Amino acid sequence: MKNYDDKMNYDENGLYPDEKPISETHPVASKILSTLVILIFIAGIGCLFFFGNAGNGYAAMYSFFGIFLGIGIIALLSDVIIEERSPQVGIYIALGIGILGIAGTALVQQGSYNTRMTMLKLFFVSITGILAALGLIHSIRNAKYVLRSKDNCTQSVMAECVDRAIVTYTSGGTVKKGGTITKVTFRPTYKFTFEDKEYKVTSGTTTSERDKGMQYEIFVDPENPNVFYDPEAEKKGLFSVILTFILFVGIPVLICAIFIFAFKAAGI
Repeated sequence: MKNYDDKMNYDENGLYPDEKPISETHPVASKILSTLVILIFIAGIGCLFFFGNAGNGYAAMYSFFGIFLGIGIIALLSDVIIEERSPQVGIYIALGIGILGIAGTALVQQGSYNTRMTMLKLFFVSITGILAALGLIHSIRNAKYVLRSKDNCTQSVMAECVDRAIVTYTSGGTVKKGGTITKVTFRPTYKFTFEDKEYKVTSGTTTSERDKGMQYEIFVDPENPNVFYDPEAEKKGLFSVILTFILFVGIPVLICAIFIFAFKAAGI
């Protein structure tokens, strides 16, 4: 259970200050970042159409991938510097697309026909491969918690929440525009010490509030402390593991296979 020695300073939605949207916790920074994102998007799209109509395809490609890179950098700065949390997976995807796209375009521009075709294949395979790899990491973490038997998790320990992913569900629009928060889920990562050895584990999702730096009670298997049970985590079964794997790994792999088949059919 949570240690309730901290001050009860949550708002009417049940959110603590560090759980609120950036628009509420850092209103000025939020407006600046939002403006920069809009400017990057408008500038990128504008350059894309301008260079495209001018017949400069390479400059148009740089503009397109520059949108991903620019927005990814802004999002990374927002997460790391302003919100002081680990970057979200989507940020790495945007940065990866931007960097690979710009680098690939440069190589294609300078290379021969064979180099261009090779880079084209490498680009599509790399993007889908990155998505599949990230999805696999997420699926494994989910499966580790869901599928391991909790029957031997009998030893109570106090674990510190060192990180958490937060997903907020709203109705009626965003919170800033009058929307109401209907559900908040947390996926915490815990750190604890058992028999003089430190462990770090990722739990399943829970609707119970989780704060970084706070202590929570979990139950571990004395024979294998990496196996643990979070009493407040949502109960999920094999179906959720399969569905997660299909969505986050299966679909990117399928898209990659389609690209490879198309390249072969085109003789590339």
